Amino acid sequence: MVDLLVSYIPHFMVVLLVVIMTFVIRAKHREARLQAHRVETLYNEVLSKLRKQARNARDSENVPAYIGSIHLRDLILSNEKNSARKMRTWEAVSRKVSRNTNVKAYQLEYRGDIMKVWEWISHLD
Repeated sequence: MVDLLVSYIPHFMVVLLVVIMTFVIRAKHREARLQAHRVETLYNEVLSKLRKQARNARDSENVPAYIGSIHLRDLILSNEKNSARKMRTWEAVSRKVSRNTNVKAYQLEYRGDIMKVWEWISHLD
């Protein structure tokens, strides 16, 4: 009987490994879906703020039409405590915003600092 159990140990190990890998893959997939949803939500929030800034600039000559990307990051992700996750999330949002043809991305010198800014250049409602 013991010999039979010992002979099945490699099979049990394979089954256990498959079960563990299934749980890990499911957790990673769920985390990736949550991250994608969060990036999409933040992306829409950034676009909304850029449109609002463009409207304010159109209505008042004292308001610049652009917003610094770092300023937006600090404003939108102020509640995020994990800095690695914050930077990873913002990098994904930044890539997505930079690919949007309604947004002009450029560098600007302001008070001696060079910063990346975004400006809404498309039609406003």
